[in-house]
Amino acid sequence: MPIVPDVLPGYNDRGVRPSLDHYVIPRRWAPGAEEGSFLAEMLRQVADRWVDPRLPMVLVTSWNEWNEDSGIEPLRDTAPTTADTATDGISRTNGFSYEGFGTRYLEVLRDHYVAVAGSAPAGALVSALRDGVVVAQDVADRGGRYALSRAQVGPSPVMVIAERHEQLVTPDPQHTVLADFT
Repeated sequence: MPIVPDVLPGYNDRGVRPSLDHYVIPRRWAPGAEEGSFLAEMLRQVADRWVDPRLPMVLVTSWNEWNEDSGIEPLRDTAPTTADTATDGISRTNGFSYEGFGTRYLEVLRDHYVAVAGSAPAGALVSALRDGVVVAQDVADRGGRYALSRAQVGPSPVMVIAERHEQLVTPDPQHTVLADFT
């Protein structure tokens, strides 16, 4: 039976259920770590370890539940703060830092799963080749966007070809490499 691992970006329901005094799962893996580092570690330590190649799928518990601090949809960038303005004496932040994170969580997911992405003519077949062998392919969508999977591309340099255009790219283990053909 295939296993579908589940990860989450963090959790804090103290804003909507303060009297229950639930624990907080902060969005930073460790003090001083960057925003989104908890999700990045969950992907590495849980999703990558347990994903089944027969059903290469990972669930992200989010549902964009802002009231439970598991949202990943973009937020306006704001400075980190631990300020707690509740007047009932029950801490909502529990001392953890929160911020408007922009598109950070979508970037964490993209960079974990996509090795090379970019633009090409709409409908163009984009291929990654290593030693003349195709290791990954995608067809550029109507907007000309394509993405090549990190699992297929791997860490070694590949030649990316789109309609007679080619670029040598070396995947970055931390970020998606952009290769544009338009």
